Amino acid sequence: ELIAEAEGQQKVLESTDGTQVPALIVRVRAGDVRSALSQLWERRLERVIIGQTLAGQAEEARVTAVSLAEAQSQTAVHDATLTQTAAQVIERDPQNQVVRYALIQSHLRSGRFNQARQVAREMADLPTLDARLVGRIANQLLDLEMRFGEAVTLEDRRIARALLSHDGLDRPDDPGIRLAKLFIWHYEGDPAETERRARELLQTHAYAGHLGGMRVVVWSLIAQGKAAEAVGFIRPITERALPNDVSEAKYILAAAYRAAGNSALGDEVLRQSVEADPESLPPRLMLAESLIERGNASIAGPDIEAAARVNPRHPKVVA
Repeated sequence: ELIAEAEGQQKVLESTDGTQVPALIVRVRAGDVRSALSQLWERRLERVIIGQTLAGQAEEARVTAVSLAEAQSQTAVHDATLTQTAAQVIERDPQNQVVRYALIQSHLRSGRFNQARQVAREMADLPTLDARLVGRIANQLLDLEMRFGEAVTLEDRRIARALLSHDGLDRPDDPGIRLAKLFIWHYEGDPAETERRARELLQTHAYAGHLGGMRVVVWSLIAQGKAAEAVGFIRPITERALPNDVSEAKYILAAAYRAAGNSALGDEVLRQSVEADPESLPPRLMLAESLIERGNASIAGPDIEAAARVNPRHPKVVA
């Protein structure tokens, strides 16, 4: 459907002024795939560099570092081109939501969070909204820290609420909309009711096994003083997590362990989370905080430095 819409957009623009505009969503969708693969490849290269360095293979590590720099450069060039092209299309067709969505993704990938927020604000002013896109954008804004290492602000929540409560939303009961509203409840609602809604959402086909929903269940249980139940809920899920989910799953389990009074085991699981995804900021921050609380500030140094490399502007890193 998105590809068909893009091709239709191309024909409209060509018939209007003869400008050869690419089928943007075909390009954007392909760009999303390329970017995802690039990020996975970059993380793989980073781990290879660490392994080669530890093994004393300095020359091999240097060659791998060159490959990493090339991969990062290609991603940056793609995002710059996408941003320019998207702006041109939006100028011709201000109602084009899919292109605005693509532009938000480009800004988020490049760490331009304020620009992403501005595009999302502008989307909230459109007369009608596609629930699929709104759900994805609202979820990203409300889960910036887990996904991009950026602290969620009150403004992020305000923008998300404006999108989710929009009168022109075509499918208010879309699963993505429900998940985003669940995050709102997590930040502002009653923990018991949030837990109920989260468990209900996890029963749907679209979000069965969704770690974001499970994280809300655990946070809600902890807020109700049910940390032991939270451990029992998330531990079996962690044991069967897919490779790409291991870091987040262990981060959630570690939080439950710490809330249950077992900080030592929590730190051990946090270290496993960090090893599974060295670029994920939340487990780094939680591990550093826990080590400092337990009187091991000197050991926390490398984790604080690693967190600063991911996002030096994060309030906890600055503090």
